[in-house]
Amino acid sequence: MELSNKTAIVTGGARGIGEAIGRALAGEGARVVIADLREPEGNATAKSIRDAGGEACFINTDVSSRDAFAALIAATATAYGAVDILVNNAGVLGIGKLIDTDDALWDRMMAVNLHSVFIGCQLVARHMIERGIEGRIVNTASQNGLIVRANEGAYSVAKAGVIHLTRCFAVELAPHHIAVNAVAPGVVRTDISRGMFPPEAYAGRREAHTKAIPWGRIAEPAEIAGAVKFLCSPAASYVSGTTIVVDGALTIDKTIIR
Repeated sequence: MELSNKTAIVTGGARGIGEAIGRALAGEGARVVIADLREPEGNATAKSIRDAGGEACFINTDVSSRDAFAALIAATATAYGAVDILVNNAGVLGIGKLIDTDDALWDRMMAVNLHSVFIGCQLVARHMIERGIEGRIVNTASQNGLIVRANEGAYSVAKAGVIHLTRCFAVELAPHHIAVNAVAPGVVRTDISRGMFPPEAYAGRREAHTKAIPWGRIAEPAEIAGAVKFLCSPAASYVSGTTIVVDGALTIDKTIIR
């Protein structure tokens, strides 16, 4: 398996895209640390990976806290020796027009969706450099970082920041052969997409989203995990600073004048 003897941290790994990423990396032989605040779901995900023959554990972590992130890295190194892969996947969605966004919502979007990625990249990069690890960092951005969606302004700004932060770290860490990339999912069948709308409106909005996607359907979490797995694998040994958009051609379709 391509990632045997590698240790990966997946933030926001308890469910949804993060859970799928953890399973995909474990399936390639990686030891996986599920980092999340959702303890029951995180423990269940780690157990299911172990039940399938993989190696995984759960560590309760608030990724927006520098101290908590540092403790996560230290605990991972104690358990498995070192961190070879970091997937900064934790994120939260905020709905509302920018003109109506208060400081509390703005600060939360930035803290979880952007600042945590900065902390994770910085601390894991230092860890890798100290140990001479030619590691991989993958950040979960969003198609919202590339196009404008009404009523998702603060979230979109944070995700655009993730894309540029990825590029900046890729250049800084290239001399150390630490690859830094991002994936930008479109609409994915997860709890966060269901949470975008009231329950009574979800079915109708999902149908509208589906019609807007050239591929004809929304994505499954495993399809995003496949892109992450590629970026963590030897097949992507010379790939750094890029963002793989996994959205069924929706983003490029929005740039076409019809």
